[in-house]
Amino acid sequence: AEVIPNAISYTSVITACETGGQWQAAVDVLRGMPTTKGTPDGVTYSATINACSPSGDWQRAFRLLNEIMELQLQANGISYAAAISAAEKGNVWQPALDILTCRLPRAKFSPNVISCSAAISAFEKTGRWQAALRLLREMPWSRIEMDIISYNSVISSCNKGGQ
Repeated sequence: AEVIPNAISYTSVITACETGGQWQAAVDVLRGMPTTKGTPDGVTYSATINACSPSGDWQRAFRLLNEIMELQLQANGISYAAAISAAEKGNVWQPALDILTCRLPRAKFSPNVISCSAAISAFEKTGRWQAALRLLREMPWSRIEMDIISYNSVISSCNKGGQ
């Protein structure tokens, strides 16, 4: 019996590429998906963004996130958190803040502890201890439960800032 690939099988391959640290291959798989069978969905894009995150290629992650919105696919919290994490690993803070504050066109995103912790870490790595502290203070108001990662990142950020 012939196996016909679909979005699920392509997403599995992309996830395997991510696990192997092969983000370029993950993007190639996404770009190589046929438009008739296995059309990329939000989950496929999310997996690809997640694969780009460890490399710090925040520009590619943001392009993919924008594609999700342009194609009117359903982005999930993983998509946004992975893009924020890519910004953090790329040592840039403004793109992380843009996602967190929904400054992207057509973004429908509710921040969670993972995305907030990634943004706090981006602030930490770029010497923005005031922004990290402000975000930590705002988390309870947004009904986001802080965790040890959030606290540790802010403490580290303040320490690096001499506070």
